[in-house]
Amino acid sequence: MTPVRALSLALLLAASSATAGSALRRAEVPAEALAAAIPADPARRVAIQLDRSRYRAGDTIWFKVWDLDPRDLSGGPDARRVTVELIAPQGQVVSRKLLKIEGGTATNDFQLSERVLRGVWTLRAVTGEGVERTLAVPVGDAEAPLLTAAPVALTLHPEGGALVEGLESRVFFAATDARGGPVDVSGRVLDDTGAVVATLESAHDGMGRFDLTPKPGRRYHVALDAPVGGEGRYGLPEASAEGCVLRTRDDPEGEHEALRVRVWCARRQSVVVVGTVRGHALGAASGVAGPRVPAVLDLLPDDPALTRLQGVARLTVLGDDLAPLAERLVYRNLGRDLDIQVEVDRTDGVLALRITTRDPDGVPVPAELALSVVDEAAAADAAPSNLLASLYLEPELAGAVHKPAFYVDAGEPDRALAMALWMGIQGPRSAAVVRWSPPDPTGPPDSVASAGEATAPVTSPAVDGMLRAEGVRASSSPLAPIGAGCTFDDDDPIPQEPAGRVVSGPPTVVGSLDSAAVRSVVERELGRVGGCYERALQQTPDLGGELVVRFVIPSDGRVRYATPGDSTLGEQTLEQCASSGFQGMRFPKPPDGGAVMVSCPLLFMPGGTGGWQPGSGVPYLPPAHRTFDGEVGPLASFSPVRAFPLRPEGRPGTALWVPQVITDARGEARVELRLLDTRGRYRVVVEGVGAGLAGHAELEVTPELAAPAPP
Repeated sequence: MTPVRALSLALLLAASSATAGSALRRAEVPAEALAAAIPADPARRVAIQLDRSRYRAGDTIWFKVWDLDPRDLSGGPDARRVTVELIAPQGQVVSRKLLKIEGGTATNDFQLSERVLRGVWTLRAVTGEGVERTLAVPVGDAEAPLLTAAPVALTLHPEGGALVEGLESRVFFAATDARGGPVDVSGRVLDDTGAVVATLESAHDGMGRFDLTPKPGRRYHVALDAPVGGEGRYGLPEASAEGCVLRTRDDPEGEHEALRVRVWCARRQSVVVVGTVRGHALGAASGVAGPRVPAVLDLLPDDPALTRLQGVARLTVLGDDLAPLAERLVYRNLGRDLDIQVEVDRTDGVLALRITTRDPDGVPVPAELALSVVDEAAAADAAPSNLLASLYLEPELAGAVHKPAFYVDAGEPDRALAMALWMGIQGPRSAAVVRWSPPDPTGPPDSVASAGEATAPVTSPAVDGMLRAEGVRASSSPLAPIGAGCTFDDDDPIPQEPAGRVVSGPPTVVGSLDSAAVRSVVERELGRVGGCYERALQQTPDLGGELVVRFVIPSDGRVRYATPGDSTLGEQTLEQCASSGFQGMRFPKPPDGGAVMVSCPLLFMPGGTGGWQPGSGVPYLPPAHRTFDGEVGPLASFSPVRAFPLRPEGRPGTALWVPQVITDARGEARVELRLLDTRGRYRVVVEGVGAGLAGHAELEVTPELAAPAPP
């Protein structure tokens, strides 16, 4: 740490302590102890912006990379470099480009083959400083999700990180299904005597919160009443006799300038609260917190501009020795965006767009934007992306955000509540997310997981009950809706000279079974899946690809639930048939008596795989789709930038992509597009950065009023 930085932190804390009336003296709070809470050089924000959110075979993926300083969203004067890769659904890098970043942005494109594999592709950008950003790119038509009875995984997150006996806490929770998607739930919180102490119900995408004051010596668990199939008990962490809890004021939209924190401690002690947002110090405040009277601390930075800064703020509570006691994330100034307005003129088949950019106070500001005009037919079924979420929200959070654009969409009335819940389930840096395994409901009350037994999320073992509740017979035979018409007997003949091969990859196991033990059983039983593949190859000789099968191993070890997950096969009959082959497989019984969730990748290879061998480290690509030869090597020069071409008439997709639109000092710019097709509707999307703010605007255009221009 530099002397200047150490001095500034010491002065900051001294001023805050004096304001709060704390007994702490400046000498007792060395700046070095706070360095971890206030990063000196925060990582740059990297975002990938696309011309649209879904593509088809033969399309071009037009993209723009932003590489910005998080403190003011500026690009900086220095030229930088970024490597952008196009990654196939199997994980193979099929194309790579080296781009020069100037002014914080770079733009280029990837051309998809007409025979491209359907599935979720990935764009990965890695800057010269090592900052990485990935973005999912769906290719092909959207698939309807398979509806089946699925177990529920519930994660529980005490605000600040821990429960303390006698201190009221808010506990945030999130419920997901076997695919990782959100599940709305309701239930009760019970102590170890069976008494109901609280109720819970999700408020958005399976997330919610409830209040709990743990009593000394008591242990608590959650029992879900809904949905059907979510029955089971999910243990809360055991409350500590010592420690502190915090509660923040719910203010994601920044209605108050100060960020208020209340801190209670099991014993009366001095505490210090430090806040940061996007690499800036929000301030530090100190006070005395006890079990009955909290320390009420307001963080108010000296620079008024920081009170209006949008982004994720991190609050850390420090004790007498400046060791962290509690921590959480909150969102500040939601909706304080770059205001982008788009107006339309239509004359003689030319679509003229007038764009203005202003700050939240209505003052015109210059900005750099990217603009796309897309047929609604090409964008209607795609999840929208949003530059605000990429710059403000996602870099700060652990794990993927479900529908991130929702949280920054001004048209969503529940976004503030949803944002508060999402911040609550993030947890502190110093502790792993608390995930608890539901024990066997038939076991004794003391079988609830203890606080020292935190594990990965494991679903309720009552798989039989879940299936019966859904009207599905749980037996040794396959589930009727999955792989109907396929049978799997132990004595099914396996062809002596198969036309293809099925190879299992290392499974992802969530629960108490060892991954190697699970894989051993799968490899022994692959003949069940091989019969499906042989029949499919009779219809499509070069059919191949990868399929992830998700299944649940209940307490008795016999699989009764399996479903196809991500796939590059493009053959639904084979996907369902292969998944049904896992029905009835016998695995070792989970040692903790709970259920185990497994995601197992399978590789389907037709005859003549071009010398490919399992374990070679090179992803397999079916012959019909082997459009990229060899491995993509390092690049020695920058890739050229192509101009956006005139779109072929009659082909749905992007009608216009302008990666750099600059508004002037009056915050104004104009873009024109000659329409080749005036039928249907278009979606105009404009996103960009200006005056330290990010903005997003969308507009639907129906150009029926404009006649095509004469030849």
